[in-house]
Amino acid sequence: MSEGISQRPAEPPLQWPALIETVLLGSAAAMLLSKTARGALVFYIHPRYTWLVVVAALILGLLALARARAIFAANVEPGSGQPSSYLVVALAVLLGTLVPARPLGANTVSASMLGARSGAVAQLPQGDSRSWDLLQWSIARSVEGTTLAGKPVDVVGFVFHEPGAAADRFVVARYVLTCCTADGSATGMPVIWQGGTELPADTWVRVSGTIGSVTRNGTPEPAIIAEQVELVPQPKMPYLYSSQ
Repeated sequence: MSEGISQRPAEPPLQWPALIETVLLGSAAAMLLSKTARGALVFYIHPRYTWLVVVAALILGLLALARARAIFAANVEPGSGQPSSYLVVALAVLLGTLVPARPLGANTVSASMLGARSGAVAQLPQGDSRSWDLLQWSIARSVEGTTLAGKPVDVVGFVFHEPGAAADRFVVARYVLTCCTADGSATGMPVIWQGGTELPADTWVRVSGTIGSVTRNGTPEPAIIAEQVELVPQPKMPYLYSSQ
């Protein structure tokens, strides 16, 4: 009498869609958490939205864990029509991981951005003008104009050179964000300083002096008569932030 031959149960097939989605979701979560931990998110968004990115990363991580449970599921999952979507997500994760995070700088500034920003009397900065940043100076320029002459200045920004500017001039500038870099715009002030054109664009400087005046496009406007221009490291928070 022959004995029955026991058969081992077949191992469930590997579910490639679940595996790919687990890797992509987990990689996206890791990328976002890594940028948060390294403080690189400030190069992209207003700091008040950091918590939203952290929440999104945690959700992506949970989704990755949920998809991981389906990698060896018995039911075969259809994978048709998904490769293009996988490619888009993979490319975004790859770029986000490999491309170094850098703030917006002189290469994206245009001279038309650098005028005074509209403001109201209620928005005028108060106190010692040496504590005002470039955004506050921009608002003050829009309201008070050339009446700012003689006020002391002490600001930090990057160097921008306007085409055709005189040899003793450059612009000290910063980007202003409301939400993210997509709505960012530059603000800055002309600086009169001997050897200004010798400073490389994007160099971060601290400029101190007093407010004078230059003629730009036939119109007088406030400018910094520099007493000192000091090279400084890029700030940890390179942007200024507006509530409007």
